[in-house]
Amino acid sequence: MRSLPSLLGATTPAFEAERLILATTEMILGIMEEQGVTRAVLADRLGRTRGHVSQVLNGDRNMTLRTLAEILHALDGRAEITVTSPTALATAERHPQTPDPH
Repeated sequence: MRSLPSLLGATTPAFEAERLILATTEMILGIMEEQGVTRAVLADRLGRTRGHVSQVLNGDRNMTLRTLAEILHALDGRAEITVTSPTALATAERHPQTPDPH
Protein backbone atom coordinates (compact mmCIF):
# COMPACT_ATOMS: atom_id res chain seq x y z
CA MET A 1 0.00 0.00 0.00
CA ARG A 2 1.40 3.38 -0.98
CA SER A 3 1.47 6.31 1.42
CA LEU A 4 -0.57 9.43 0.79
CA PRO A 5 2.49 11.60 0.01
CA SER A 6 3.73 9.06 -2.52
CA LEU A 7 0.30 9.00 -4.14
CA LEU A 8 0.32 12.78 -4.33
CA GLY A 9 3.90 12.76 -5.56
CA ALA A 10 5.32 14.96 -2.80
CA THR A 11 5.47 15.68 0.89
CA THR A 12 6.23 18.76 2.92
CA PRO A 13 7.68 19.32 6.38
CA ALA A 14 4.26 20.53 7.52
CA PHE A 15 2.60 17.33 6.25
CA GLU A 16 5.21 15.18 7.99
CA ALA A 17 4.78 17.13 11.24
CA GLU A 18 1.02 16.64 11.16
CA ARG A 19 1.45 12.94 10.35
CA LEU A 20 3.76 12.48 13.33
CA ILE A 21 1.54 14.48 15.68
CA LEU A 22 -1.52 12.49 14.68
CA ALA A 23 0.21 9.11 14.99
CA THR A 24 1.75 10.01 18.35
CA THR A 25 -1.49 11.38 19.76
CA GLU A 26 -3.40 8.29 18.64
CA MET A 27 -0.87 6.05 20.37
CA ILE A 28 -1.08 8.07 23.60
CA LEU A 29 -4.88 8.03 23.54
CA GLY A 30 -4.80 4.27 22.92
CA ILE A 31 -2.60 3.71 25.97
CA MET A 32 -4.84 5.96 28.04
CA GLU A 33 -7.91 4.01 26.94
CA GLU A 34 -6.23 0.66 27.71
CA GLN A 35 -5.39 1.88 31.21
CA GLY A 36 -8.66 3.71 31.82
CA VAL A 37 -6.75 6.97 32.31
CA THR A 38 -8.68 10.18 31.68
CA ARG A 39 -7.16 13.50 30.69
CA ALA A 40 -7.81 14.72 34.24
CA VAL A 41 -5.90 11.77 35.71
CA LEU A 42 -3.03 12.26 33.26
CA ALA A 43 -2.93 15.96 34.11
CA ASP A 44 -2.72 15.10 37.80
CA ARG A 45 0.12 12.63 37.18
CA LEU A 46 1.98 15.29 35.18
CA GLY A 47 1.30 18.09 37.65
CA ARG A 48 -0.33 20.07 34.84
CA THR A 49 -3.83 21.33 34.20
CA ARG A 50 -6.41 19.32 32.29
CA GLY A 51 -6.49 22.21 29.80
CA HIS A 52 -2.77 21.83 29.14
CA VAL A 53 -3.13 18.09 28.55
CA SER A 54 -6.11 18.66 26.25
CA GLN A 55 -4.17 21.26 24.26
CA VAL A 56 -1.26 18.86 23.78
CA LEU A 57 -3.49 15.92 22.82
CA ASN A 58 -5.64 18.06 20.51
CA GLY A 59 -2.58 19.35 18.69
CA ASP A 60 -3.16 22.91 19.89
CA ARG A 61 0.13 22.99 21.79
CA ASN A 62 3.52 21.89 20.50
CA MET A 63 4.41 18.39 21.68
CA THR A 64 8.14 18.33 22.23
CA LEU A 65 10.11 15.15 22.76
CA ARG A 66 10.36 16.20 26.41
CA THR A 67 6.57 16.48 26.66
CA LEU A 68 6.17 13.11 24.95
CA ALA A 69 8.64 11.52 27.37
CA GLU A 70 6.82 13.04 30.37
CA ILE A 71 3.44 11.80 29.14
CA LEU A 72 4.72 8.31 28.42
CA HIS A 73 6.48 8.14 31.79
CA ALA A 74 3.21 9.09 33.48
CA LEU A 75 1.58 6.20 31.59
CA ASP A 76 4.43 3.76 32.32
CA GLY A 77 5.27 3.80 28.62
CA ARG A 78 8.35 4.41 26.57
CA ALA A 79 8.98 5.73 23.06
CA GLU A 80 11.24 4.24 20.44
CA ILE A 81 11.93 6.42 17.43
CA THR A 82 12.75 5.05 14.01
CA VAL A 83 14.10 7.28 11.27
CA THR A 84 13.79 6.00 7.72
CA SER A 85 15.86 7.19 4.78
CA PRO A 86 14.25 8.08 1.42
CA THR A 87 15.89 5.03 -0.15
CA ALA A 88 14.40 2.70 2.44
CA LEU A 89 10.98 4.32 2.00
CA ALA A 90 11.11 3.89 -1.76
CA THR A 91 12.16 0.25 -1.41
CA ALA A 92 9.39 -0.44 1.10
CA GLU A 93 6.79 1.08 -1.23
CA ARG A 94 8.01 -0.99 -4.18
CA HIS A 95 8.22 -4.22 -2.16
CA PRO A 96 5.69 -4.13 0.69
CA GLN A 97 6.07 -6.90 3.23
CA THR A 98 3.14 -9.19 3.73
CA PRO A 99 2.33 -10.28 7.29
CA ASP A 100 3.40 -13.76 8.26
CA PRO A 101 0.19 -15.83 8.63
CA HIS A 102 1.74 -17.92 11.45
